[in-house]
Amino acid sequence: MQKKKFLLAFFITAITLCSSIVNAQLQASNWYFGFNAGINFDPITGAVTPLTNGQVSTNEGCATISDENGQLLFYTDGIIVYDRTHQIMLNGQGLRGDPSSSQSAIIIPKPQDANIYYIFTVDLPPGNQGGGDKVHYYEVDMRGNSGLGEVTTDINNPPSLVDEASEKLTAINHSVNDEIFVTTYANSTGFGFFDSFHTFTVSATGVNPIPIISTVATPTLARRGYLKFSPDGRFLVSCTMGAQSYIYDFDQSTGVVSNERAINLTTANQAGYGAEFSPDGSLLYITASNDTFGNNPANHSSTLYQYELTPANLSTPFLSGIEIDTRPGYRGAIQLGIDGKIYRALADTFTIGRNFLGVINNPNVVGTGCNYQHDAIPLAGRMSAQGLPPFIQSFFALIEVENLCLGDGTTFEFRSDTPPDSVLWEFGDGTTSTLENPTHIYTAARIYNVVLSLTSGGSTRVYRKNVQIYDTPIANTISDIVACDADLNGREIVDLDLLATPQILGAQDPNLFTVRYFINQADADLNRNAITTPFLANVPQQTLIARIYNSNSASCYETLAFDLKIFDQPISNLVNDLEVCDDDFDGVITFDLSNQTNTILGSQNASDFNISYHSSQNDADNNSGALALSYPNTTPFNETVFIRIENALEPNCFDTTQSFDLIVNPKPVANDFSAFQCDEDGTPDGRTVFSFMSFDNSISASAVGVSVSYFINQNDADANLNALDNVSYINLTPMQNIIARVTDDLTGCYSTSAVTLSVSASDAQDTALSICDDDGMEDGLAEFDLSNANNDVLISAPANVTVNYYASLNEALTEQNTLPNLFTNTTPDNQTLFARAESPDGNCFGISEVLLTVNALPVIELTELYDYCGNNPQALTLDSGILTGTVNDYTYVWSTGATSESISVTAGGDYRVTVSNLEGCSRDRLITVIISEPATITRIETINAGTSSGGSATINVTGLGDYEYRINLEDPYQDSPVFNNIVPGFYTAYVRDKNGCGTTSQDFSIVGYPRFFTPNNDGFNDYWQLIGVSVVFEPNSEIFIFDRYGKLLKQVSPQGPGWDGTYNGTPLPSSDYWFKATLMDGTIFSSHFTLKR
Repeated sequence: MQKKKFLLAFFITAITLCSSIVNAQLQASNWYFGFNAGINFDPITGAVTPLTNGQVSTNEGCATISDENGQLLFYTDGIIVYDRTHQIMLNGQGLRGDPSSSQSAIIIPKPQDANIYYIFTVDLPPGNQGGGDKVHYYEVDMRGNSGLGEVTTDINNPPSLVDEASEKLTAINHSVNDEIFVTTYANSTGFGFFDSFHTFTVSATGVNPIPIISTVATPTLARRGYLKFSPDGRFLVSCTMGAQSYIYDFDQSTGVVSNERAINLTTANQAGYGAEFSPDGSLLYITASNDTFGNNPANHSSTLYQYELTPANLSTPFLSGIEIDTRPGYRGAIQLGIDGKIYRALADTFTIGRNFLGVINNPNVVGTGCNYQHDAIPLAGRMSAQGLPPFIQSFFALIEVENLCLGDGTTFEFRSDTPPDSVLWEFGDGTTSTLENPTHIYTAARIYNVVLSLTSGGSTRVYRKNVQIYDTPIANTISDIVACDADLNGREIVDLDLLATPQILGAQDPNLFTVRYFINQADADLNRNAITTPFLANVPQQTLIARIYNSNSASCYETLAFDLKIFDQPISNLVNDLEVCDDDFDGVITFDLSNQTNTILGSQNASDFNISYHSSQNDADNNSGALALSYPNTTPFNETVFIRIENALEPNCFDTTQSFDLIVNPKPVANDFSAFQCDEDGTPDGRTVFSFMSFDNSISASAVGVSVSYFINQNDADANLNALDNVSYINLTPMQNIIARVTDDLTGCYSTSAVTLSVSASDAQDTALSICDDDGMEDGLAEFDLSNANNDVLISAPANVTVNYYASLNEALTEQNTLPNLFTNTTPDNQTLFARAESPDGNCFGISEVLLTVNALPVIELTELYDYCGNNPQALTLDSGILTGTVNDYTYVWSTGATSESISVTAGGDYRVTVSNLEGCSRDRLITVIISEPATITRIETINAGTSSGGSATINVTGLGDYEYRINLEDPYQDSPVFNNIVPGFYTAYVRDKNGCGTTSQDFSIVGYPRFFTPNNDGFNDYWQLIGVSVVFEPNSEIFIFDRYGKLLKQVSPQGPGWDGTYNGTPLPSSDYWFKATLMDGTIFSSHFTLKR
């Protein structure tokens, strides 16, 4: 076992700005972003808490700055600047950034002046905020407005640095000088493709407007996406949606960008947007989306990628990475925090944010060990959108720390451009050191807040770093790992995670420690070339090295060597059950289990394997309680035996998948039986035909699944040879003994018994059954209930004798083809059957004859119809309609109660007579008498339309007939005398007898009024008159015409043509006029109508 201590370093350069700027790291303590969201980093506890007082509401761009103690100074969305009280800063409105610009602003402190800050903004394309897509900057003086700060630059005329730039800004300290580089991706000519990086220097003298220009190899027109320096200043990454994303080398001393390499985005989400480096600069993270439009969250997808910045990877044309997380979501920025974690902006669409940030907890760890958590940081109801505030990447420079395993001597270093006069290290556990590069041993694994104070020329600079000390695992000793070669090819796949890892971990937390496996010690120590598990072992024995390490710090580890051995895996072949017949009805037999051995082995070498038999699966699996090979079953009739076959050299290679049953099949019951048969063959010699089949149930006790056969002697029965005819056997002597054999159909087990054959005289009585041929076919065939003959056949038999019926005497003797109780004769009119009476044990009591007779029905006319018209019907004579025989051959019953052959009737209706012959068979005759006459219309009741659109009429009639009605010759007749929704007018009612006795009619009218008239003498609608009035209908009705003011204009006679639209001979104008009508029955109605000219 070997314990290795690996160095894990976090590199950042601490740059001196001025004696008054201390603890520069805490300038990124407060973030404001998204839709009024924000978070705060506590440098002491490491807690990240949501802020709910933010005023910015931005889809993307934003920037924040705090002082050296982590206290908020101001923040902006690129347009409005808010002071630390969250009010708009003096003159802080109208900056030329844009909330929809990826990096609309970044805030830069002026070197050597604690009061001055610069806000750099990058605009959207021309027309946005009046500034085009230029880069501007603004000066903020924190001494203004009583210390709340003010923007001192002319908002309407800010300095312009670039005429056309993409939506990208980033910054980093100069490697040596007290200066800050601010870089944007821009156009070198002021128009067209973005083809160069423009780097501006901020120094103690202010902003130098002359940039350091670095031309790129691959220009693009796409502008959206993030630009980031690595915290150590070695790299610059540019993510661009709609184009390729690239990584470049950066010279932190000259500001020159060079060596373009494309970044390979491998999923469907290839629109690069967010970018960030791990604190130690060894890994790059990028977020990319599918760049889909629309506000439906289901349409958007986003991926988080990770790239190793190794020399090998950086030397290729395309930087290769891995996919850490892919899920539905919109594009989002990622930003390094002062706690060394990387935070991810989350949104569902461009306008729909989320209430959380994602976080990469271990950004220095390769692969999924970086521990990305989605929806990890709640925002107290506020929403993240797409952007997060950028900072000078040097803010995230860290103290260099090595040896982070518990129990090791942890070493501390720092880098400074100016050697300090004094150093004070506070290790976070109450101990301190004044050495420049101290070594400290921690006593517990946890996070410690380490504080470094550097004093130079009377000024002190303070740096803080949360240092995680990790538990060191123990590699527990394990037994050799055995692999069983199932297909005997010398190779086997071994799941070390399943077989070895739990032993190595022991009681240690598998969520805290990881185990990997290596071919040699060197690879294990360097944590390289780990073998893939499941692992293909291809040699009989080999030594492997296990490395157990802390999942959060791979440098904290121990190693362990163990052997992996391969042995042949035996195969337990399928065997049949051992099955025997019981010998004494107790269900127990002694079995020879070794009879199964050869089948279990199959083609396997018996010397290589051991076979044992067990009473349970657990015993077989644990190789305990092996059974003796000569084994009497302990569970009667059925017991399961479990097989174990194992490698003779390695008992852990075994197979216990097979088992078989010990089956003791029970013997069937075979009862002795005495059989009696009736001597009905006409020769009284004591010999007759026996049907052994009728004895089967008595001999076998009605067992199911058995067969009964009969033999002349015991030897034939045991050998199952020369079986007797069980359907028709003639006994040899009046008293004969034979042997019955009862065999189980499934198992073949059998028992035998003695059967005595005896012949007796018959004692069953003849009888007859008759029935009428009333099934509708009249073919001499009918269904008989044969049980109706039982009492006559068994009149002299004991009570326990039963009877069955057969079509022939031989079938009755041999008991073949028993007829059902409900039997239809097969010979028309008359047929003789044979009844066999039997005692309960199946012996014959007697055989008799039963005569079946089918009697014919009377032959008559079944129906007749009489009908005539008239209102004084004469008497009709109705007869029985017999067609054969004489009147006296039948009896009669009429539905009127009469019993004569004929009756007289004067009323219509149905009359039924039942005609019966002397055999009691009957048939019904139906006579229908119909008497009708034309209808008499007694009255037509009408309801006039009046002011409605229609009226109704009811036709009242008398008469003997069945009538139908109509009021229009073009309409069909209806059964109802009621007619509704009749439009006003004159009608004729028609009443027709359905039996053809004639039609009666009568006129009527429905009174209504026209809604308009046109008195223009064209022959159409020249007069206004009530509809449905005439000299016949409502001749004495009163009709008055009024104008709209109630003036009487005209009284109209119902017998005349109506009103012509004049008053005193003068035509009246087009208008609405009113009328009032009083009908002869007193009905009064009024309404208005229109006169049209």
